[in-house]
Amino acid sequence: MAGSSLLGGVLVGFLFAIPKSDSSLGNSISSSEESKGVSKYSLNTNLEDISDWLSKMIVGVGLVQLTSVPGYIKQASLYWSSSVKPGFPAAYTSTLIIFFCLLGFLVGYLWTRLVLIGDFIRQDPRNVNLQAIESKIENLGNQASLTGSSAIDQQVVRQQEIKVASDVANIFTSTSVSIDDLRAKITILSGKYDSIRATMPSGPERTREMESIASQMRGYALAADKLLPEYASSKAAGERLVAIAFLQIKPNKDYFNWLSDRFSVEAPFLQYHAAIALRNAVSMIVSAPTEERAGFVKILDDALKHATVSAEAHEVDVSQSESILVLKDAQSIFSK
Repeated sequence: MAGSSLLGGVLVGFLFAIPKSDSSLGNSISSSEESKGVSKYSLNTNLEDISDWLSKMIVGVGLVQLTSVPGYIKQASLYWSSSVKPGFPAAYTSTLIIFFCLLGFLVGYLWTRLVLIGDFIRQDPRNVNLQAIESKIENLGNQASLTGSSAIDQQVVRQQEIKVASDVANIFTSTSVSIDDLRAKITILSGKYDSIRATMPSGPERTREMESIASQMRGYALAADKLLPEYASSKAAGERLVAIAFLQIKPNKDYFNWLSDRFSVEAPFLQYHAAIALRNAVSMIVSAPTEERAGFVKILDDALKHATVSAEAHEVDVSQSESILVLKDAQSIFSK
């Protein structure tokens, strides 16, 4: 009796709490997702529909037959009382039925809401792909934290970062992960940079943390490159760092002048990474037409002038400025 009452309550609690999929995600496919070849098939929601119908029926019938409920309970109590032993008090049986039904309902409802929904979310293909991306990006950040941020040996973006950026782009183009999903992850990184810069004292530890963030930003460079104009025009330093990190992986000649301007308006950390972006662009521009090559030489010269002024303003020895060393290295490679 107690077991059947408990089981009945659990089933009703499950019906009332069964998670529902987001119909806006399941029934609508964006143009960008169509272009990626994302399947237009949606998840089967028959169980959700049945849960919805039965829940409404239970509530509706319960309200209509509310005055009859005590009679039903009494009949069930008399049946179970006679089954236990002759003369067993029906009041005890009624109490047990009500108690275990309510207990079962709470157990079923809370288990479904607190446990089952979490399992559904974790196993959702979209979230699984996002977790795969996050894992690759976090590994980049951990490796960057371990290697430090010495100027010369960090001038060239690591091959591991390029590989991760390519892997993330492949996951993005072949799954239902959206550009808004990537934007949300990148926003977290840019906000973290702004927070670290505002709260941590200047020093090697802060630089290591910021290098870790910059490395993770580079992991999104190929998948989210369409967001470059948005980040380049942002008023937030963290989002401008995102744009610079993207340009380190994938140079874009339309932003060479923008990179050069960073040396007159940005903090030294962003200047250093802008210098790396310009240095990495050398390999692309060496085979460009003569006019473009001449324009790039002027961009490097302007950047070096701005970097020199910035170093003097920050009371940094010009000969030891990391940004200037990287820019001079770029000039040296370009002139060969």
